[in-house]
Amino acid sequence: MFVYENGVFTAVPCTKKNSYLSIRDFAEGRDGTIYVASTSGVCRVRSGLLVPYSNPYITGETAYALGIDRYGRLWCAMSTGKCAVMQDDRVLAMLDAELFFEDGSVISCLTSDRANNIYLGTDGSTLAKVVCSGQRLDGTAFTVQTYEVTDAANHNRVDVTAEGDILVSGQQGFAWVTTDGTQRDPHTGTSTDAVNCAALDTEGNVWLASSNEGLIRYSPGCFASPDLTAGLADMDINAMTAAGGRYYAAVNQGLLAFDSDWQPVSNKLTQALAGIHVQSLMTDSRGRLWCGTYSELGLVRYDTGSGEIVFFNQSNGLGSTRIRVAFELRDGIVAVGTQDGLALIRGDKVVAFYDKDNGLETQSILCIAQAPDGTLLAGSAGSGIYALAQDGTARSRNSATSRGWRTVWCCAYCRRRTAAAPLSARADTCIIGRTGLSAGWTVCASVPARSSISTSGTESCDCCRTAAFTPWIRRGS
Repeated sequence: MFVYENGVFTAVPCTKKNSYLSIRDFAEGRDGTIYVASTSGVCRVRSGLLVPYSNPYITGETAYALGIDRYGRLWCAMSTGKCAVMQDDRVLAMLDAELFFEDGSVISCLTSDRANNIYLGTDGSTLAKVVCSGQRLDGTAFTVQTYEVTDAANHNRVDVTAEGDILVSGQQGFAWVTTDGTQRDPHTGTSTDAVNCAALDTEGNVWLASSNEGLIRYSPGCFASPDLTAGLADMDINAMTAAGGRYYAAVNQGLLAFDSDWQPVSNKLTQALAGIHVQSLMTDSRGRLWCGTYSELGLVRYDTGSGEIVFFNQSNGLGSTRIRVAFELRDGIVAVGTQDGLALIRGDKVVAFYDKDNGLETQSILCIAQAPDGTLLAGSAGSGIYALAQDGTARSRNSATSRGWRTVWCCAYCRRRTAAAPLSARADTCIIGRTGLSAGWTVCASVPARSSISTSGTESCDCCRTAAFTPWIRRGS
């Protein structure tokens, strides 16, 4: 044993030469006495020397860990699976594990917190907190609270932080139990086998010492997870939202609902969607929940106040039952992206559905947003972004624009004037020639040579609204 003081390590010899060389744990008594657990028994430090306790219950036995209770008594987790309680050079009791655990667990380690409560680890997954209310040691003067810490079986060490969180180091993992008894998911993966001890630094990082992986630092940041409480560990979550005082999670097998404490609950909606692949969730401005499914149910709207459920599918105008996303526009219309096109819902009716016939070359819509001018922007699976103007016209915003190209929306090689009134009386400036185009004119006065331009995609002419053609694209800023 060594003590570090004033920058120097000094050996602390034992009164029994060549004894007590394998040290397992330390504890400090209320009077400042330092107690030491070793593979040869228990010692205390006096006058710079290790002085062993001489008692047949502990001498020659391995003491794994130590703790001090609120009456100043020393608790020792022994290799016999029992807990020795000592005071004033005497062993007051050898406590069996059955006094604390009903499942046959064996005590493997222990510690104490700042309030001098005792925490007992076991060879299984059960942890106990012991609060002493009197000096009797027969079980009548202390209360026991147990925790099931499945992430850390076969406990090697238990530590308690200054805030009261419990860090459990196990041969089969690591567990972090908060002060309210819930388990925090540390997301440490499989690299936490054979954890011998754990510590929490001032920045909130957890340090783990593992026999298999060496020293591991886990940086949890500002995130906490309800996975363990909600039963979501190892589940694939397609979408999350909150509505009507409940949390909702979309999974491939249905819809999960939880209360504010992440306890699972059931309602009319979760029952209706049991076993259904739910892909997306959206809460609108009225607090209603929209659930996009991959089933004949299509899009499902749930009123969290009245419990009313409305289905939008092929039976009432929705052209697809494979729903990818729902998005509420500023005027209350709900835009729905599906695997087969884009739909608009006003009130209880599907008022429009856009697919390949309406210019959507790629019909799978993955995401939706709305521009400041009201234009609906729909991200597709392969054709970039489609823009749906407020007048109902749709056109592609392909990836050429993001590479520094400008799309010419007038058909510059049309080479004709429209004698009759044009479909759109729009006046614009030609991107190629920078000349003004009056309504009805479709020819640019300064068409460049073909070698200076490139082609990409198809589009409807902004000037004459002719059928889809190949637009011309020129490099630009």
